[in-house]
Amino acid sequence: MTSERVEAAIEVIARKDPQLARWAENAADALTAGEGEEPISQAALQSFLWYYLPKKWEEEAWSPLAEGAAVLLDELGLERYTASRRSARTLIRPAG
Repeated sequence: MTSERVEAAIEVIARKDPQLARWAENAADALTAGEGEEPISQAALQSFLWYYLPKKWEEEAWSPLAEGAAVLLDELGLERYTASRRSARTLIRPAG
């Protein structure tokens, strides 16, 4: 697979919600490194949510980036990962 499917998915999202598409694009950069959807796995998603977001982004960006990732995964037909992202166990909660 190439990054073309990921880019096409982001274009579909952009037609519905341009701001969400920007978050999805940021999530795609982190999850795929420009290599298409092949690098996406459960482990990669968990690393993105639990390590990358808190380490690289301000807290107020965590939720929109996580939602951007979920919408991207849905658009790519990777619902098994989306369900994991939206589960009560995976929801991002600020420390405090």
